[in-house]
Amino acid sequence: MLMIISLAAPYFTTFAWLCVYAGTFGFFAGPIVASTVSVGGEITNGKYLNETYTLTIFVFGISLINGQVITASMYELYGSYSNVFYFHAACYLVTTVLSLCICYIYQTHSY
Repeated sequence: MLMIISLAAPYFTTFAWLCVYAGTFGFFAGPIVASTVSVGGEITNGKYLNETYTLTIFVFGISLINGQVITASMYELYGSYSNVFYFHAACYLVTTVLSLCICYIYQTHSY
């Protein structure tokens, strides 16, 4: 759903539509952030819960820092934020595929 919202974002050109985008994005992104602890515990069977949570929060922090640099660079390069939203949607697609691969590996191998 986040990928679809991000693909539609370049067409939200007014302030009201950007508020709708921000609200729906927050509505759908919130549960993902909130479930990181339980998913990390499930994947590692609770053995490495602290390490999984720490790594997840670390990656969130790195992405927050680098996201601004990448966004500004893409705006300077293309002169529009449209490509930023397309890149954002592509990142969600890659994340979904990688998450499915992790789930597949977890189910086929017993750790």
